[in-house]
Amino acid sequence: MNEAQAEQLRQEREAFELRKHQSSSWFTLRLAMGYFGLGLLTLVAALCGFVLFNHAVFSATTSGGALAVLAGDLIAVLATTWRLVLGPSTTITLLPLTKSTDVPGDRA
Repeated sequence: MNEAQAEQLRQEREAFELRKHQSSSWFTLRLAMGYFGLGLLTLVAALCGFVLFNHAVFSATTSGGALAVLAGDLIAVLATTWRLVLGPSTTITLLPLTKSTDVPGDRA
């Protein structure tokens, strides 16, 4: 192996390690977003549930608003979680970066 090939191999390894680290970081971020969304949904559901279960204390408008907020938040959290956390387009496939498998547009 000549010097140019050794340097190319070193750069390919470095690029692969960088992509591996970025993939790990994105996984951690998606996991944190999922837990945050679950916590936020729980908090909103608890507050709205309190209003709905004590509807005699609150006005009809407040109870209706709580129901609308609960439904909207549930739909928004589920859609966001599916799109950003569980969606198949968010998975990163790690492949060796060689001349035969270079991804178009990946070069600096």
